[in-house]
This record gives sequence, structure tokens and C-alpha cells, in this order.
Amino acid sequence: MSAAAVTSSSSSSPSFNGQQIQTNILSSVTVNTRSIHKFLKCVLLNARSLKNKLPDLHYLIYSSCVDCVLITESWLNDNIDDGLLDPNDEYVIFRKDRQSTTGGGVCVLVRKELKVRKVDLNLLNSNLEMICLDVIFYASIYRFFSGLQASG
Repeated sequence: MSAAAVTSSSSSSPSFNGQQIQTNILSSVTVNTRSIHKFLKCVLLNARSLKNKLPDLHYLIYSSCVDCVLITESWLNDNIDDGLLDPNDEYVIFRKDRQSTTGGGVCVLVRKELKVRKVDLNLLNSNLEMICLDVIFYASIYRFFSGLQASG
């Protein structure tokens, strides 16, 4: 199961691995009592292995102005460096790779221009593959969860 704190949908849909994906947008934040129409563009993907889809990921993050990419079933491990995910170094990358078997894992990419802080989840079950982040966007804080329950 995966979840993200996102609301309305965008009209343009980039593709990932040959499939159209729906981007989600958070909008209408208030700063100094006036409404600003800035948008936080987020994508939630079930990748089922990023290793063989890196060109698709690069196309998505570099051509569609996505601010946050939440990925489930990343299938990454210690042999895959973060630099392979973002060769242009435009995103902060958070990962929770599955340690015991192939498959699973979650990954979140957040554009470096955004303020982001990782929420400590150490008190939870260590088999839970979950990343929790607070993204500060103008005067608002959005909390994102990306996670899977590890089997076994």
C-alpha cells in the first residue's frame, strides 16, 4: 500500500515506462493573507524496479518540472548509487531499500529548491519500508508518506 498527501490532478500527464501517469498538484497556499497560485507538482509511481527504467525516470524528472517523486517497489539496493537516479543532481533523494530479498523498497526525490526534512520513524517496525517527509512550500508544510509493508 502506498499513500501521498496530494489533492487535485493536473491536466498534463507525462509518461513513465510507456504508460501515461497522472501528476498530482497541491495548490492555493496563503502567504501574508493573500492567495498565491503556486503549485507543488508531485508524482506517485509503482516502479516495479527502477534499475531497468532509469531513462524513463530521467525523462520524467528533467522534462516535466516535477517537484516530488514518490516511488514504491523501487527494487533498489546498495549497489545502485543515488547518482544513477539523478545524474544532474537536482533532487534530494531519500531511500528505504529492502535489505533481505529482491523487490520492495521505497524512494522519494524532492527538488533541491524545496525545504524538506525527514521525519524520524525509528520507533516503528524495522520491516516497514516507509519514508515520511515534511516539505515546506511557501507558508505551508505538507507531510508525505511513501511506504510498503515488507514481507517475511
